[in-house]
Formats: sequence, C-alpha cells, structure tokens
Amino acid sequence: MPAIMEYDGLEAHLLQRRHLPQVMKIARESLGPSVAEGAKNSFELYLKNRPTQEREGHVDGMQVHYYTLKQGRNIIGFTGLYSVPFESRLAGKKGNVILRLGWTGVSRARQGKGHGTRLIKITEKLAQKQGASHLAIETSGLYQKAMDVYGHLGYRRGYSGVADYYAKGKPLYTLYAKPRKTTPSDGYELRRLSLKEIAAMQPQIKRLAKQNTAHLLSLPYSSQGLANASLFGLFDSSKRLAGVADASRLSWIPKETVFTRFMHAQNPQARDALVKHLHAALAEEGVGVHVAHPSTETEFRSLLKRGFKEAKPNIPKFYAKEGSRPGELFVKALR
Repeated sequence: MPAIMEYDGLEAHLLQRRHLPQVMKIARESLGPSVAEGAKNSFELYLKNRPTQEREGHVDGMQVHYYTLKQGRNIIGFTGLYSVPFESRLAGKKGNVILRLGWTGVSRARQGKGHGTRLIKITEKLAQKQGASHLAIETSGLYQKAMDVYGHLGYRRGYSGVADYYAKGKPLYTLYAKPRKTTPSDGYELRRLSLKEIAAMQPQIKRLAKQNTAHLLSLPYSSQGLANASLFGLFDSSKRLAGVADASRLSWIPKETVFTRFMHAQNPQARDALVKHLHAALAEEGVGVHVAHPSTETEFRSLLKRGFKEAKPNIPKFYAKEGSRPGELFVKALR
C-alpha cells in the first residue's frame, strides 16, 4: 500500500490490523504499559469503525485516523489525528478547522535522535492535508520532554484564552469546578435522558441552544450512567424542558474527570438550577473535576458566576491517576 505522506525520510501509512503487535510494542516502550492499554483501545476502535467512517465520513460525529510511521521497511512509530465535534463543527466552513493529536510514540531504539520532532512535523502535514487550520495537543505534565518539543516547534501553551480558536473572535475558554453533593430544592428536576427522549426533544433542545445541535445529539449517549456520555434534561415544575447539558468521560483520562460540551438554559434562573443539579448528580457518581468548554464569552462569564474557575494555564489534578499532574494544552496555527 502506497504511503499517504512522506516527510524527511518518514512514510505515513494508515494503521493496519496486521501491524498492531508492532505498534503496541512501540506504545509500551514510549507510553508505558498502563497508558499503552488505553492507546490499544483507541486503535481497536479505529480499526473497527474505519469502514463506517470511510462510507459516511464520520462515526458519531467524530473523525479518527491512526498511522504507522515507516523508515524504509521498518515501523519506527505511530501517530494519530482526531476531531472533536464541538470544536470542528462549531467553527463552520468560514472558521477554523481544529484537529487534535491522538496517541503517538517512537520506538525506544529511535528515541533521542530527532524522530519525535519529525513525527510531529509529518503529523502537521497530515492535518493540513485534511484541511486543518490548527493542531491541538493535549498532554500531561508527566511528559516534560514532549512538552519541550511542542514549545520548540511553535505551539502556544494555555488551556484558556487561546485567541481565534473556534473562529475569528471566538477564543478557547476552559473552566473547571469541583462538584459537591447537595440536594437542591428549587422546584426543578434533573434527569438523564433516554435515547428515545433525546430524539423526541431535538426541537426543544435546538431552541434552548440557539444553534444547530444535530452533531452533538448524534453522539453515543447512554441512559445507564456515565460509561461514555450522557445528556441531562432540566425540567421545571410544569415538567417543561428548561435546560440541557451533556457530560462525557474520555477514554484517556481518569473517571473522576467529566467534560461538558454544551450547557444551555432558557433563563438565568434555570441556568443556576442546571449547574447546581448537574453538580449534585455528578458528585453522586464520584466525579471530582467537572470541565466545561464554553464557546462564547457570554457563556464563559456566566459560568464564572456559578462556581467555575478559569484554567490558567492548566486544570489542577486533571490527570488524577498520573500523580495528580495537571493537563496541558498546546495549540499551533497551521496556516
């Protein structure tokens, strides 16, 4: 199979199942045994879903690609790219197209010889080929050598306040809060929505969000707890939908951390209730850190008033299972 990309003696090929044993050996060498298992899950899911992605253009609103990197006939590393629906879709055709770096690794025999830099460079070119305007890299403070490389290659550090991230005039904000067990008594009720309810309530949810949320509502929500992602509805005393928020766990972070892509309510009172009830529900399920990515300054200011703090430049204890090291985000404009 011909290479998809060539750069400085490296060839990038789409990951094939027959190469998985070699890739996993490199993953264990470069990431460590426990983290490599998380990478293996991502590789398996990519290989399973690739036919659907090639046919429909995405799987559950996301695009994922993993590549083997060859020097001659030898596989010396791997890299990946993926899109996050709330980033790539909010930007739209006139805005930015943001891709994120997936799992990467270089074989032990090639480490310390400049191959890590070449890996990032060829990944940037793969991202540009897919139309990306920015490449975002999320990592942990444990990988200091990698973080030094990112800075040397022109990546800007900072979890919040990255200008023009979604589109011109729409910066990236990252907020976090620590959910506490409470029993709100304000006349509102929060409950996790079933897949059938989500389908039936799409018109109401779109009105609350004041945007097209089809890509968000197509995600694999579960009504059985936070195994992956859940959509919560807030109902007033008349049983009408007054607010909606999602909560997701990502495979590469500890279960104590949950992300929210969108959180919308019909008025300030309902927004207060939505935050309180959502935090109570998350705390009950053992969530220690709740991370939100508001896409507008208005929403950003609103959440600051409701107990969230801005992540500058990192989220404390984001990677709780890695020695409580903070998470870091590096962003680079590719055009």
